[in-house]
Amino acid sequence: HYLETADGYALDETATEIKIGVIGEQTAAEAKNYDGYTAQPFEQEVITEDGTAVVSIYYARNPDTTVQDYKYLPGESLVSDEQSTLAPGVTLNKVVLFDKNGDRVEMYVTTADSTVDTVQFYANYKNNQCAEWGMQTLSEQVAAMETNYEEPFKVVAGINAAYYNVTTGAPSGAFVMEGVDASTSGDSYAFFAVLKDGTVMIGKKGEYSSYKGQIKEAIGGWQHIVVDGQIPTNLDKVTKYPRQTIGLTADGKVIIMTADGSQAPQTIGLTIQEQAEVMLAL
Repeated sequence: HYLETADGYALDETATEIKIGVIGEQTAAEAKNYDGYTAQPFEQEVITEDGTAVVSIYYARNPDTTVQDYKYLPGESLVSDEQSTLAPGVTLNKVVLFDKNGDRVEMYVTTADSTVDTVQFYANYKNNQCAEWGMQTLSEQVAAMETNYEEPFKVVAGINAAYYNVTTGAPSGAFVMEGVDASTSGDSYAFFAVLKDGTVMIGKKGEYSSYKGQIKEAIGGWQHIVVDGQIPTNLDKVTKYPRQTIGLTADGKVIIMTADGSQAPQTIGLTIQEQAEVMLAL
């Protein structure tokens, strides 16, 4: 049973029913009564040889129904949302919420205004170079970068970027560092880039080659989860995991979102679908 919300339809997991039927015959699913909602037409399913069939029933909001708004995730229970300023034009929100299943999630959302002159975006690698492959933690890369740059340069936020070869350390997808193109498979994935004219952009899979030579900084992304303001229909809605995401708003703000995870009950993480829903909400 799916109820219409401000952002589509949300599963009412408490109302899911398991019923018994006969293989080869149709199900006998029935709509429920929800105050303020009207069940939409639905079809019964034939019970397959493995004994399963699923009937999904959708309920539209009546015109006079008010749906409770949410800030990050449909069905959330927001515990805290603390904002601090990291630098002029850069803020950090530390978010704690319970998702619709009652699981706790901790998120860190950095918002950077690319129109502020002192805000810059850089790709980075082991020892602040890209001539030799290797592996280094994010904090070690930050330390190396700050050592190589003069004050008042300061790294205030960063995330892990593309997947990489665990033997050589070679990153997947696009990788350009201070104009040096070290990409191994630029067109294979979506990418985040800063062009030489200062434009900040997100490119789709297969578009990298058309920007080659124009890019100052670039990193690859494993999956494009919000495309032109829309969430693709094929995202994983089951697997909870730590997530790191970078996005771009229509008014030029860069959003860096980290969802901590795999530490239940402290923080369980997000599905990729939820990861997309958070980014779209931001």
